[in-house]
Amino acid sequence: MTIPKPIEASVLFDNDHTCCICNKKGKDVQIHHIDGNNHNNGPSNLAVLCLECHSKATARRGFGRKYSPLEVEKYKRNWEFAVKERRKLLRQHVPRRTKNWVEIETARIVYELAVTKNMERAKEILELLDLYRVFERNSGFALDQLHDVVPFISGPRKRALVAEHLLHYFWHLPGPEYVKIKDKDIKDLKRAIRVLEWMGTFEATTSRAPRPIRASLDSLAEIFKTANLYAKRELQDAVMKAIKAIRKDASVNLEQSEVEIIGLIEKADALVTRLEGASDATQRGR
Repeated sequence: MTIPKPIEASVLFDNDHTCCICNKKGKDVQIHHIDGNNHNNGPSNLAVLCLECHSKATARRGFGRKYSPLEVEKYKRNWEFAVKERRKLLRQHVPRRTKNWVEIETARIVYELAVTKNMERAKEILELLDLYRVFERNSGFALDQLHDVVPFISGPRKRALVAEHLLHYFWHLPGPEYVKIKDKDIKDLKRAIRVLEWMGTFEATTSRAPRPIRASLDSLAEIFKTANLYAKRELQDAVMKAIKAIRKDASVNLEQSEVEIIGLIEKADALVTRLEGASDATQRGR
């Protein structure tokens, strides 16, 4: 049965006319009926696949495993969400007025960080951002840039690396008996929490790779410790909100086979309980 033209156009648009499995632009694509029923033309049953991925979803493959309907459904959901979020950013994003060469260079290398497939180069860029942060004091601008590129950062390993690296921005805050916290530090902590929440929820909704979700939760827990040391309740509450948001998105469409994700949900629950206790203890001790 022929797919109605309006539905076909809508599905192709929602997928950016790109295969939802390999995500490689410019390839010829077809529309695949996920459940194998050519009469079921509901948009939720239609996936955009390139010729190569389509053959892997439909052909007999001997000892090789073909893409199951459940796999294709996940790829479709993840890719359509990523396309929607990128378009939202493009519509809403207002270019910042860069004031000096440091901000121009920071923006450039953050964009390079998002697309490079070389992990060693990604580490070098993060170290370079550290130098700019220390010597040029541009941490707020860098954190805002990192927030913007979250949907464009390629690969779960790199996303986890970025989540872990954000703690570098607050190594200079060992406690109030050593260093006083400044208004700029509080603003940067809020920015970092926003990045980690966005990183964790984006990952939980798209590829659902455990590593970056775990890294986001761990970094949020460390930021909570800093907020607790300085008795900053607004920061503690922001961390708790971020952890709960990641936990909520990780729970959507959860399947029993996702053992690691289930473990991360339990970890988020345990974190919330532990951090709430630590926050209450700090309040009582003041």
